[in-house]
Amino acid sequence: MARYRVPDHLICLGKGGIEVGETFMKQDWILEEVLRDDPRDDAADTDRNPLHAFFIDSDKSTLPNGIEDTVNQRVSRITGEYDIIRTSKVDATTINIVEGTHERYLTPDEVTSSSTIQELATELGLKAWWLQQDNNDILSPLDGLKRGGVDRKRGLTKAISRICEWESDPLNEVERSVEGQNDAHAAMVVGLGGGTGSGLFLDLAKRIKDAGATVTLFGVLPTPSGRDDNNVLANAYATLSELEYLALSSQNYFRNILLLPYDPAVDDDIFDKAATYTITSYYNTSDSQSNTYEKLDETEPDVGPPKYAPFTIASSRYLHYLKEDFDRTKENFNNYFDNKKDALGAEEELYDKIKSYLCDNNPNAAEELHTTDGNSSVRLPNRDATDLLTRLQNVKQLIDQDFIEEMEFRSVKQLSAAFERVENTAENRATWEDEQDKEAAIARTFVPLLARSVDNVEDYQPSDGEWAADEREFVTDVVIREFELVARRAGVIKAKEALKSDGETNSRVATDINHAISLNDYGDLAEIETEITDLEDEVSTIEGELNALETLIDDGEAKVNEFKSSWKDAVEDPLEDIYDLFDQKLEIDDYLKELKKAIKKEINGLEDANEADNIHISGTEFDSYSDLNDLLADEGCDTVNDKHIESTVKNVKKAKQKRLQARKQAGTLSEKILSLLNRGTIGGLKSDYRGLTDDIDNQLIRMPEWSDDWDITVETGYIDNRSESLEARESNLLDEVERATERIVSEAKAARNPQDFLSADDPDAEMILENFNFEAAGVNVDLVLNHLDTNKQDTVENARSFDDLIRTLREDAVEELLSNILVKPFKDRKETLEKELEVVESELETYQQLKTIVTQKGGGYTRAVDNVDSIHSIATFEEGGHSGPFKEDAEPHSRGKLGNTTHLGETPLWDDQNEKDQDDKEKEQLLSNLDKIVPGLGGEHLPINEVHISDNETAQTTYEGFRLGTTFMSTLFDGFRDDETADIPSITNDLLDKRVMKKEDMLIGRGAFADSYDVVMTTFLTGVFLDNLSIFTDECRDAYTRGTDVVPNDNRHNHQDSVPSIVKNHNYGLDGVTYHEEGQFFPPVSDGGFCYRRNILNFATDGTSVLLDQAENQSKNERGVVDTLLQDYYEVVGYPSTVDIE
Repeated sequence: MARYRVPDHLICLGKGGIEVGETFMKQDWILEEVLRDDPRDDAADTDRNPLHAFFIDSDKSTLPNGIEDTVNQRVSRITGEYDIIRTSKVDATTINIVEGTHERYLTPDEVTSSSTIQELATELGLKAWWLQQDNNDILSPLDGLKRGGVDRKRGLTKAISRICEWESDPLNEVERSVEGQNDAHAAMVVGLGGGTGSGLFLDLAKRIKDAGATVTLFGVLPTPSGRDDNNVLANAYATLSELEYLALSSQNYFRNILLLPYDPAVDDDIFDKAATYTITSYYNTSDSQSNTYEKLDETEPDVGPPKYAPFTIASSRYLHYLKEDFDRTKENFNNYFDNKKDALGAEEELYDKIKSYLCDNNPNAAEELHTTDGNSSVRLPNRDATDLLTRLQNVKQLIDQDFIEEMEFRSVKQLSAAFERVENTAENRATWEDEQDKEAAIARTFVPLLARSVDNVEDYQPSDGEWAADEREFVTDVVIREFELVARRAGVIKAKEALKSDGETNSRVATDINHAISLNDYGDLAEIETEITDLEDEVSTIEGELNALETLIDDGEAKVNEFKSSWKDAVEDPLEDIYDLFDQKLEIDDYLKELKKAIKKEINGLEDANEADNIHISGTEFDSYSDLNDLLADEGCDTVNDKHIESTVKNVKKAKQKRLQARKQAGTLSEKILSLLNRGTIGGLKSDYRGLTDDIDNQLIRMPEWSDDWDITVETGYIDNRSESLEARESNLLDEVERATERIVSEAKAARNPQDFLSADDPDAEMILENFNFEAAGVNVDLVLNHLDTNKQDTVENARSFDDLIRTLREDAVEELLSNILVKPFKDRKETLEKELEVVESELETYQQLKTIVTQKGGGYTRAVDNVDSIHSIATFEEGGHSGPFKEDAEPHSRGKLGNTTHLGETPLWDDQNEKDQDDKEKEQLLSNLDKIVPGLGGEHLPINEVHISDNETAQTTYEGFRLGTTFMSTLFDGFRDDETADIPSITNDLLDKRVMKKEDMLIGRGAFADSYDVVMTTFLTGVFLDNLSIFTDECRDAYTRGTDVVPNDNRHNHQDSVPSIVKNHNYGLDGVTYHEEGQFFPPVSDGGFCYRRNILNFATDGTSVLLDQAENQSKNERGVVDTLLQDYYEVVGYPSTVDIE
């Protein structure tokens, strides 16, 4: 089998043709067929034909803007989706026939200029011209031609097209495209009553046919409803007349002339799509046994209808299965599902926050979150209990919705049954005294019982183990989760009730919780808004003060640096002296220690001396008196007297000698007596001893009395006095540092008032001054002195220089001291405020989350949970669909059959092999739907007159020249199976019943070539002549007759002395160029002219039964019918050219 066919050239003329063509080129299923590989292994025709679409008009606004890019983008997307290596060309081209022509040639003066027209006629071979200056009616559109169209003037379009052909020939692009295509098939789409399209198509069709293409005309008929004006109807009359005349004259340019009835009541988009189906159905009317569209072709004398009946009425009607409804329902469900999960998530988060708050602040109330009425001190109020029951029943109502089952959620039946079982159990367990409390009592039992009983999703898994898409998540995240949250809500309500009776503060907490969980209307929200406003004001106040504090801190830190610099200047000299003193003091201390040690060595050496002669009278070994005294003098301290110290040491030694000498003489009695009297040798020694001790400095050595034991103590007072003077010096310097530091502190304290920092109009100044405490801890000058004193060794030793020392003090102790005065109070306040802000913002965030829940769910939290978008708004199925002239919305027997499919071919709506009862019902439903789109003879889809042949004055025979072709197109049908019958008996029999025709004239085709969810039935009624066409014989003829200024003539030819105004509705022959070969077209002496159908056949009275009686031999009578129509029913009106043409 060949692949599905489309024309390789789609030529769309005028507004009506362009709208159809634009729809055609936007059908992905058409472009995919052109571009995709043939999926059949045995495909005989694997070449991809191109698809060139041309959109042609004289009105720029009518041409589809950007159609070239649109088509290219679609082609790129499709080739990308199917990984196609493009070998076929698909493109679109727009042609404005006047765009390339200079405006001067399109003015009333130029189109009637003798010189211009003569030049044009010579080049194009024209024989006549029909425009003249005084013909304002036909020339009026030229004033705005570049901006608009020809205002339905066919005759004007003929002239303009000739001028444009002469100067730039824009339509040559179409001709060249056809010439480059082997066996080109062109579909020409035109509105027969328009101006540009119906004024161009005949000449263009001739050019295309001469270029080698087979051309099929798809002409849109005007509407008989009165919507179209007289000019449109008159144009259609003239156009159809010219088409019939050319067919009668064997010069039909078209393989087929298909007439498409139009109904203005229908949406133009629907008609345009139906017309697209007509085009594709026409090119695919053949099945495996026949080539149907050849039988519709009057140019095939042994196959198709006769020349006098060259027309085919083509009517496409399509069933559109409302997959959009299913998709919208699924989309609505998904939106509901997502919103529901969000709402439940917000509810769960809210309950978590309430639980956290209560556990931290109200443990007793928190216990109610987990109790049931049986073990609780608080009873769930009746109103709340019944509200919760209603909410659970809404869930039950949701899972019982038909669309849930149609999405193949099989678990819902089990869930529904479980719900009912628990409900019955709760009713049996519940107790109540008053009948009016019954529902609430059942609810109190039912709510926690349901949450405990229906909590495992695995209990509801389908028996075959296969969950539908989203089914498991729906059961878990919506149904079971909501059962759980309803139980939690009951606990929160009871906790709230417990708080209400627990003091004023807790009562307010209960009110806030009630606002959070109730939110039945925006009145509740107003209270939350008040809370939010207050908290936002508090945040704003705190943030304002924090901003002011930041300024104070920045300014304070700047002042710290200023005062640090001032402090450095003030203490630099005494600190430098301290630094130097400390360094020398260590050296002095070392000398003094050595001196003490030298003295003690000499004195301690006398302790064991027993002989006076063994004592060497000398001073100490200390020899650094000069260095020591230099250091002491440098620091302004008293020096030590080296002679004094040395003489003292010597005197001690001498005194020891005297005592030892006296001890040696003390053995005689006389010496003892004399010594008592201070006489004798001993007495003299005693006297010498006393003299020596008197000369000894007791600050250096404390000597014993003569009578005491030898016990000498080395005293350090004399030496220590020098250390003490150093300490005094250091103390004085430290006092100087202290005084300087205290002065700087006083200045800093004087500068720490924030009123000096803040501007007078700062809104936070007053607040900061009121809330401020300037007695900051640690504002003590000792901080610096202690740091210097207690850490002086480390500080000074670690300082590589005096600069290091002062930098260390300034950056540590002094900065801390000044910061405590100028910065720390503000930082402490800032830290306190930041903690307060964190608390307030946390509380604000909680209320804002509550507000978000309210605003997003539209009004009240309870409604948001119970009725997210309302379960009743999810399903959008329309019962019975919407019928129209070309489209019938339809549904399968089971709507769920469309779910999770991409086209009807994936559904069981049509399957000759199915054995399931439910699929049989689907096929029955399909056939029932198809029956609705069977067109009626003589109706809006096949607008033909009932034609009878009169055998005698009383008897009539119905005309039997019609042939019928019907094509069914849908992805339902397996177009790749040769054995699939194209016959749909219940439909084709119905068609035959509605028409008087022979079954052998019924041609049936079927193919899997249509949009995803459409089933198309296109009916081709061929063998139609103009007198069959009701709109031609009635509305069009009346309009033409009213507009003509031609006087009927008994002869076939009628010469007029001037060009009649009716030429505005005509096209063929106006320029004296004709293409028919038989007979003389123009009357004698006429240069140009036109033809029109003068009379309408009246079969009852014309006596023409033999004319149309084809029962025995159609070909025998056809020539006579043609001659009769040409001679008796047509008139050719001629006229002289308005411009002399040689």
